Amino acid sequence: MKIQSNPLRRMLLLLLIIAFANVSSLYAGESKKTVAVFPIENRVQKFKISSDVLADMTDKVIARLEGTSKFNIVEKSEMKKITKEAKEQIENSLYDMNAADKFGSMIGADTILFMYISGLDIEGEVDEVGSIVEITKGDIVVTLSGRFVDLLTGKVISNPSAQGRTTVRSLTYDLKKSKTLDTDGPNFAAAVKKSLDRAVQKLTF
Repeated sequence: MKIQSNPLRRMLLLLLIIAFANVSSLYAGESKKTVAVFPIENRVQKFKISSDVLADMTDKVIARLEGTSKFNIVEKSEMKKITKEAKEQIENSLYDMNAADKFGSMIGADTILFMYISGLDIEGEVDEVGSIVEITKGDIVVTLSGRFVDLLTGKVISNPSAQGRTTVRSLTYDLKKSKTLDTDGPNFAAAVKKSLDRAVQKLTF
């Protein structure tokens, strides 16, 4: 007994195969963005964070970017070519596209990522007298913000942002000396680092 095939079903199947092939070729043709990642800055003047912690967290941001398989990362040795003046020019609202194009060619990037600590707050039972902060029980909350900037257009592509928090108890901190005087658990610097680490892990790119 001979089974006849349905012409309509064959046509639909052919159309599905063609559509799938087109989508596959589209994704295959996508190229990765090459990103220059600047070190995380602390823009909260009230609290100091060590440069070692900021460098460590910057490395973790880079690891997160690499883990997405969407980006190529400019090597640290290339980033050293960037002067403070050049960085300020890229961040400036009066964006010079000619300078940006030269900047991108110099380090081989088409996108740049600025990351900075935009908030560091203590939530909970807190007293502050002069430079002394007394935390009976509270959370140290760190807000990490960023900007992806297209070097060709100067436009902000996205603004990744996340918060991390760590609970502390019976902690006394001297703002002037940037030093923990007493604590029943992690010291202030360790709690800030843990909160910042948690914020990094929450970032989406």
